[in-house]
Amino acid sequence: MTDLEHILPLWHELERAGADYVLATVVDVEGPSYRKPGARMLIAADGRRAGTVSGGCLEAEVAKADAKLFDQAVADLRAGLAASPSGPSAPSAHLLLGNILQRQGRPEDAMAAYVELRSRHGRTPEAAEGTFLLADLVLQSKRNDREETARQLFTAIPSMTGSAPWAVQALLRRAALEDRARARVVDSVLGLTVPASLVSYRQLVESYPDAAGVEPALARLGEMYEDLRRYDLAGQAWLDLARKFPANTRDAAWRAGELFEKRLKDPQRMREAYSLVTTRSSHYRDAQKKLQP
Repeated sequence: MTDLEHILPLWHELERAGADYVLATVVDVEGPSYRKPGARMLIAADGRRAGTVSGGCLEAEVAKADAKLFDQAVADLRAGLAASPSGPSAPSAHLLLGNILQRQGRPEDAMAAYVELRSRHGRTPEAAEGTFLLADLVLQSKRNDREETARQLFTAIPSMTGSAPWAVQALLRRAALEDRARARVVDSVLGLTVPASLVSYRQLVESYPDAAGVEPALARLGEMYEDLRRYDLAGQAWLDLARKFPANTRDAAWRAGELFEKRLKDPQRMREAYSLVTTRSSHYRDAQKKLQP
């Protein structure tokens, strides 16, 4: 039986009675999903429902939030959490509660929901997402320590369960805060005092090499390593950027080639880098000349 066949009997009944209802429809999904675009669920004001839009236990609350019935959704979520604070859907309920409170323009209440999520269910993927959203709200607050507190929250995310989707963005946000503060640390890898963001960008590149956020991280590493005169590391960063993201706007292959040619005197890697210069580059013809025997 299709969703429509499930929904129609209840819809006809509600229409005849002039009763209020909400029709939720999946229009798009990102990543794995129990239901595909086109899935529908009908929810009556008295709580009856037909059809399904997910495999979870919070369908009614999600649908009410999507219909901007925020107060009803919040009340339902709080009642459910009070009845089953450690149930399997509790982490998702805390996260959804925080999301709805944000949409209502209630940042303090939303932060409280995310703090409780972290406290009660800190070893869940939902806690990683909630921590990111909490850090974002802290940055928007008027707290005097907002940037340092947010930086600490972003720092915690990569080590959390199921954090991969949020860890990349967390490291980028942490690095941006460190750049703005001009923070510096002693780097145990290089044995030098370096911009703190260098450590963040390196962690991102090493831990999540295939993530889209690697592109700006590699570019910043290339620049910072050049500033530190670590031309070997700078050349590798630019070369990695050219390989992974051929359409980058930083002319990474040319910059790598120049470092290998002029600073490192490495003809083999110089040729490798220049061979990656694309026709979009203003240095394409120059690179082709350098490749000639």
